[in-house]
Amino acid sequence: MIILILITTLFFTSCSDIFGEDPIYGCLDQTACNYNSNANTSDKTCIYLEFFQGLGYCDCYENILDECGQCGGNGRDSDDDDICDMVDNCPNFWNPGQIDTDGDGLGDACEESSLISYGGLHYTIYPNPFSDYTVINFNNLQSSVKLEIFKLSGQLVYKNVTKEDAIIIYKSNLSRGLYILEITQNTLLTRDVLVIN
Repeated sequence: MIILILITTLFFTSCSDIFGEDPIYGCLDQTACNYNSNANTSDKTCIYLEFFQGLGYCDCYENILDECGQCGGNGRDSDDDDICDMVDNCPNFWNPGQIDTDGDGLGDACEESSLISYGGLHYTIYPNPFSDYTVINFNNLQSSVKLEIFKLSGQLVYKNVTKEDAIIIYKSNLSRGLYILEITQNTLLTRDVLVIN
């Protein structure tokens, strides 16, 4: 009879009822990417974020950084100026300084300088940003003007004195970036921004 009870007990009872829980193998470290909250026995296969970062991912889910530095995001930087399009005041033209002289929310790099007038000096700059060149046209030039172009660092990179109504400045003479244009006529000095993509 005891043997029959013992056989019946073994038949209707699992090993976990007799010997404790069945082992559930997995990673037990909660800081690991493959942590298994159901596991009760370590299988020594924990994988950490550093492993995924070594493969070029930014998280445990094989996401990568978008162009704006967000992990798994979809942000873009169309003009490669290190300013994400969603906050770039001129997303299609390289303008890392985000200069917006008139404060209208649209960067100077996106605004065509139309007729600008400073105390009798009337000029246009087109195209700006440069194509292969830009043209500075003067309207009703009365005397010679001095044109100087400076890098943002203050280094002079171009200088010309002219009485011509139109000056062509070629992109090949300048590297990509923002430049300050100074136009001097007699005692009048005016400044503008030139953009080269």
